[in-house]
Amino acid sequence: MLPVLIAGGGIAGLTTALALAKVGRASILMERARHFSEVGAGLQISPNAASVLVALGLGDALDAVSHKPDFIRMRAARNGREVKRLAINAHCRTRFGHAYRVVHRADLLDVLLTAAADEPLIALHADAEVSAVETTDENVAATTADGRTFIGNVLVAADGVWSTIRTRVLDLPLAQPSGRSAWRTLIPASAMDTKVGGDVGLWMGSGAHLVHYPVRDGSMINLVAVVDDGFSDRTWDGETGSGDLPRHFWLWAAEARALIDARPASGQEWRRWPLFQRKPDRYAVDRPIVLIGDAWHATLPFMAQGAAMAIEDAAVLAHRLSQHPEDPASAIRQFQDDRLDRTAKLVDLANRNGTIYHLGGPLAFSRNAILRRMSPDKVLSRLDWIYGWKPPALA
Repeated sequence: MLPVLIAGGGIAGLTTALALAKVGRASILMERARHFSEVGAGLQISPNAASVLVALGLGDALDAVSHKPDFIRMRAARNGREVKRLAINAHCRTRFGHAYRVVHRADLLDVLLTAAADEPLIALHADAEVSAVETTDENVAATTADGRTFIGNVLVAADGVWSTIRTRVLDLPLAQPSGRSAWRTLIPASAMDTKVGGDVGLWMGSGAHLVHYPVRDGSMINLVAVVDDGFSDRTWDGETGSGDLPRHFWLWAAEARALIDARPASGQEWRRWPLFQRKPDRYAVDRPIVLIGDAWHATLPFMAQGAAMAIEDAAVLAHRLSQHPEDPASAIRQFQDDRLDRTAKLVDLANRNGTIYHLGGPLAFSRNAILRRMSPDKVLSRLDWIYGWKPPALA
């Protein structure tokens, strides 16, 4: 059996390689950068994603690098008042048997990379950007920019929101700009106001919102500030420095402004990324090429599910390829059937949340009043269709 080729060595690609190894399939993973690394700072691992990582045998390693917050605290930006407090981990453990975790992206990548490096069915290649793809009835050949050629029976495009395989090989449309930017940094935990707390914080304001939570043994706080600014540059790596970020928050409560104004941790400047989005499309499977993660369904971060959807994709794709080892086209079609509606619904929900979070004036007052009247269980139960997902058999 020819191996599976994977383009992209981020969370999506490495999880796919590990899920394939779990079902006995070899893979060759090609990462465009010289080193395996993750851009950005923190991410949230909800029970649906955790169920995959635990099934892959990574539960203990994940626990060692993650934090399990007790609450998500939603606050009004102008006065800092708590609008809703959600007991996220009590809910997740009781309902789904997995904790809700927050983790630094680089720490999660290290967990995945260590496991992949120890797995004999996975061949890792850095500095291997796929520049050309050729297919026949029996295999697919991926050639890298430095002239290496790898042969497999299917190619998995896990190369992110600006996937070159999506656009240049499959001739599918680009992801579209949302008109928003995400600014990310890490600050020392000592800079955190004690009234803000160490749980997941969500501040909602006019045209912007702010998220924060502890990472790396609680010694640092991950900050993500999302603003409506019309920014649409396409870049693999965000520009540095806070730029005009503070002006979006100058009318916010003092605790929130203190977070924006805090000095980043050493080596952790603010970085700005434009946010792009695209609902998944059902593309023709006339070649053994499959898109996963942001390459297929670029999701805005207003549900904290971008990485989780990629992790889910990896488990489902490995399952389908294990069912049809010599017929990748059938596996890809079934994978599309499995994932299309769920990921499209998630993209739509994230878009709606973005609108809701960024309301101002009377609409924001109404949003807060509605949230205050709703019970925490009712708010959380609306997410059960996301968090309650379980992976197909990986053994």
